[in-house]
Amino acid sequence: MRSEDRLRYLLHSESPEYKLILRQTKKYISEMLKICKNPYVAFSGGKDSTVLLHLVSSQKSDIWVRHWDYGPWLLPRWIETEILDNLSTIAPEIKLDYQMRPGGDKESARHSNVHASGFFVELEKAIKLRGWDMCFLGIRSKESRKRRQKVERSKSRGWDVNLGRACYPVGSWSATDIWSYIISNQLPYPTIYDKLARLYGYDNTRLSTFFDDEIAHIGSLEISNLLLWRDKKVE
Repeated sequence: MRSEDRLRYLLHSESPEYKLILRQTKKYISEMLKICKNPYVAFSGGKDSTVLLHLVSSQKSDIWVRHWDYGPWLLPRWIETEILDNLSTIAPEIKLDYQMRPGGDKESARHSNVHASGFFVELEKAIKLRGWDMCFLGIRSKESRKRRQKVERSKSRGWDVNLGRACYPVGSWSATDIWSYIISNQLPYPTIYDKLARLYGYDNTRLSTFFDDEIAHIGSLEISNLLLWRDKKVE
């Protein structure tokens, strides 16, 4: 990250507005941890789940973490390796529930509905196996209208149709809040953000599966000059 971006986020982390939302979030996480016996954090490895994991594990170091690896056709291995390395650095005492998306070739990976036919089916199995009673999920209202609705509904019902009981502690955070937390706490994050930020800026950059038809409309990346890995042999 460039020094000027880093300085901007450090300055924001000293603002009264940021300090207030951080206090409120920590209090909310504490309250949620009191009402559940066996929760887990959904960890994608992106900036939002990085912040969420650090916040939750700071209060419950041995919490379960669920991580879904989309596999080599949808996510380069160097990014996945960074994600797992970052996870062990951010919260070394967690209990990890790791699963890679079932195999298949490049074309089947592109055209299958990875969320409906894979992700949520396997998640439901994991919830039953582990006995999880709460999901901490790092989605934010400002990302999309659908996510804003999820966050609003959770305040009254605390329930997600796919996840069961769920809460969204960083739901009201901005991207600037997220990056300010990462930088001020010196947390590791996938270096793909630094590459993409040159094009979009940090506040507009997201970590997504690549060349995924299902989510192409929300940011699945197809920048051939930047992501040359797509035409190389998967190792």
